[in-house]
Amino acid sequence: RVGVERGDVRMAYDAVPEPDRQAEVNALMQAKYGWADTFIGMLFGRGDATPIRLEPVLDTMPPVPASASVTETVPGTDSAVEITPEAGAINPQE
Repeated sequence: RVGVERGDVRMAYDAVPEPDRQAEVNALMQAKYGWADTFIGMLFGRGDATPIRLEPVLDTMPPVPASASVTETVPGTDSAVEITPEAGAINPQE
């Protein structure tokens, strides 16, 4: 598991190796970073690099700021939940 924090929201992810996508990721890095990517590739190589996909963990919810109510869609579903500040209450939405 990997934790990612952005601002006041923290989410948990499973790190999933994607070795079959190495060429695709290398091409995207080259397109975005150009000569800098080439230079780093020469210094460190890429033969043993494995791309990692972060898959959201569905049994965790981000913390809610004390004064906020947040409605979140559950990834991969049509369901939503409302998270309220009252002791982190979670209310399913229809």
